[in-house]
Amino acid sequence: MEYGTNRLLKHGAILALDAKDIIDKIPELKYEERKEKNVMNEKIVPTQYLEIYRLIKKKKMNSNMLCRSLNKPINEVNSLLFMMELEGFVKRLPSNEYDIKGE
Repeated sequence: MEYGTNRLLKHGAILALDAKDIIDKIPELKYEERKEKNVMNEKIVPTQYLEIYRLIKKKKMNSNMLCRSLNKPINEVNSLLFMMELEGFVKRLPSNEYDIKGE
């Protein structure tokens, strides 16, 4: 009996962890990795994000580390991190740490 993703894989689906995996399977598409860094100017970061932004800029941190450093509750920090990620100020790494986007 076949279930869920196993059925898809059996019928030819591919595992795609990122956009490059998909691009590699479609010959008409070209993938070029960017070499330059798009460094963000702190002046454009909204005031409500500045504390977190400055901490992450010094060192990659996860949400628990940020909570301890800021002495703020996890739900508040996670909410701010989520909005910062959506707005393109930070990126979440596979290690669940956050880094400044473009650095």
